[in-house]
Amino acid sequence: MKTIPNHTINFIDSWLTLRSKWADIPGYSVAIAKDGKLLLDKSYGYANLERQETLTTNHRFRIASHSKSFTATAIMQLVEAGNIRLDDALKQHLPWLGQHADARWHAVTIRQLLSHSAGVIRDGEDRDFWRLHRDFPDQEQLQKEILATQLVIDPNTRMKYSNYGYGLLGMLIESVAGMTYDEYCRKHILTPLDMSHTTPKYEEDALYATGYSRQKLDRARVPFPHFSTGALGSAVGFCSTAADLATYWQAQLIGSGALLSDESKREMQKLHWQVDQSPDETYGLGLERLQVGKRLTIGHSGIFPGYATYSVIDVDDGVCVVVLTNAYGVKAQDIVKSIYNLIDEFGETEPDEKLLRYEGRFVYPWDIVEFCAYPDGLRQIYPNSWQPTRMATKLEQVDERTFKISDTYSFENYGELLSYNFAADGAITDIVYAGSRMKPTVDGDLVVEW
Repeated sequence: MKTIPNHTINFIDSWLTLRSKWADIPGYSVAIAKDGKLLLDKSYGYANLERQETLTTNHRFRIASHSKSFTATAIMQLVEAGNIRLDDALKQHLPWLGQHADARWHAVTIRQLLSHSAGVIRDGEDRDFWRLHRDFPDQEQLQKEILATQLVIDPNTRMKYSNYGYGLLGMLIESVAGMTYDEYCRKHILTPLDMSHTTPKYEEDALYATGYSRQKLDRARVPFPHFSTGALGSAVGFCSTAADLATYWQAQLIGSGALLSDESKREMQKLHWQVDQSPDETYGLGLERLQVGKRLTIGHSGIFPGYATYSVIDVDDGVCVVVLTNAYGVKAQDIVKSIYNLIDEFGETEPDEKLLRYEGRFVYPWDIVEFCAYPDGLRQIYPNSWQPTRMATKLEQVDERTFKISDTYSFENYGELLSYNFAADGAITDIVYAGSRMKPTVDGDLVVEW
């Protein structure tokens, strides 16, 4: 795709605004970028429900496992500098691993840790730090736990996700680079990209969206406190904004000239393992690979107490989509997929200007409907969904006020009419759609008529 029309971006913004009023998510920030330009950078809903604090694009989110992509980038930079090799045994750089009673640990390589194929336990034998029952392990505690824990499976047999494995990679970076993980990432990744709203760890004096639990039975959510991720910062510690992540993923594109050589980027981005039970997902080195229709994207997800985030970029046309939410129980990946689908469905050209007067959102007792101008004509969709165009209806123009339903779901109103009524200034006063009269709406609130 060479360009994304302004009409498409405006619709996505309007749709996300509507969903923010109905979707039971405290707040979310969304960025869409292409060719070095931010086409959308907006926040919706609340940063804090108790204070009714409006979410802004400057609020940071705990982006959790996105951190793994930064760690992998740092590792590849050290490989390029000749300090390490991907197939080095980890114990060459962390000699204490040579003490491990499980001899399989002695041969675990950097590449295996990056691709989650070393067989390392995911979060240790006591992962209650995720429930805030204890602190995250520091480096001394992580080393102690690793030495007391056998590999769960033999290396190179399947993808087995591991935060502890990436904690070890953070220790490796510090050992080889001679500086802290935080210092390395700031100096070699964040500062060169001018990512001023991104940090490798939580900082108390920055502006954050409050993270919330999944909904209770009474539909309420409970806020989580902030906390340090200790030695697992290289796995789950990063904090960022949607705009900064859009900058980061554009730098990861082959040919960008930023961060790494194209050879290193190809190594990171190529398929290393299939994600079991998810045919559209594969994994590289510190990168998730997601197939969205015909698009192959790279990026990462992040789940943290109170946050669900997902951000990816199309490796071919460079369309980047970032979705950051401040609540459990939200499938950020589904929102990302829907945005890509909308971009693809609307296409590369602006719709006929003559159709724009027929666009609008309307409410009736059963649902909210919207009429959108596409390059090939007018369509009716259901905007109050994360899949708004799943059952889109095509309309064929009959005259200045009338359209005919020309293609729709079999249980709908094929062949029937849509008629418009306009005020003197050209504004739509109401419509009659397949016999149902509907009034214009912005937020879709129910109008009680009985």
